[in-house]
Amino acid sequence: MLKIGDGALQLRIPQQNPLQAKTVLLTLLQNGLLPCSQVARHLQYSPTHTARISRQLAQDDVGALMDKRTGQQQDYRVTSEIKAELIQQFVLDLIIAGRTSGNTLAEGLKERCGISVPARTVRHHLAEMGLSKIRYSLPELVAAAKKTL
Repeated sequence: MLKIGDGALQLRIPQQNPLQAKTVLLTLLQNGLLPCSQVARHLQYSPTHTARISRQLAQDDVGALMDKRTGQQQDYRVTSEIKAELIQQFVLDLIIAGRTSGNTLAEGLKERCGISVPARTVRHHLAEMGLSKIRYSLPELVAAAKKTL
């Protein structure tokens, strides 16, 4: 909770509203009601950065304070072809060995396809594709399908 003032007039901004707090603090700074050092301390920024974002707020409104980072938009190292091989290797290991691990999948990809992918990357993509959630149910489904054939 950000509290400004200690007399009859208090301004309370909940912690779950960081953009609101940042906007109010920078507006108070711009109007000369709070010093830059105090605003910087509240925002946990340097005074230089505080002054910079205060100028951005004055020029571009509140949108300038919002995080516009989007992150990596596509996989560069693990292409769709590698993901397809990873899925095949996952199913093979699960059906044949009854278990999967990042290390064994990475080794299987290297032996079977000549694809070198770190085990950590394999685990990341397994989780991202939701394959780690079906590793227990898939063998049961395959066994049930074999019985009906």
